[in-house]
Amino acid sequence: MANKAAIGIGAFFLIISGLGFVYPISEGYTIVQADELCKSGLGQLGQLFSSSNQQACQQIKLVSYGIFGSGLIGIILLIAGSVASRSQKEVYYEKREEDALDILEKRYAKGEISKEEFEDMRKDLE
Repeated sequence: MANKAAIGIGAFFLIISGLGFVYPISEGYTIVQADELCKSGLGQLGQLFSSSNQQACQQIKLVSYGIFGSGLIGIILLIAGSVASRSQKEVYYEKREEDALDILEKRYAKGEISKEEFEDMRKDLE
């Protein structure tokens, strides 16, 4: 169950990350486009002369880190959930009681009893 949860949460983070790439924040710009604008020469010049532009670009940079981080977390959770579900197969072994014939065969195999004794005891058990 935990593996399905990891896959579901990973898919959720990837959806959030994808929406962050395509959803416009202001004036039709996505966060990625706004971050590129802040990194451009004109954006650097605008930050130099205006503290509000500098603050806006700083906030956009932090949000873009969040988007990239959520995408990375989503990918890691998807991989971990899919790998763990393949490697954690539960195997149950049925432990059966040794019956008298099994014990007798083991004693004969170890050499504790002779062939004649084995045959006599086996006839008694059957």
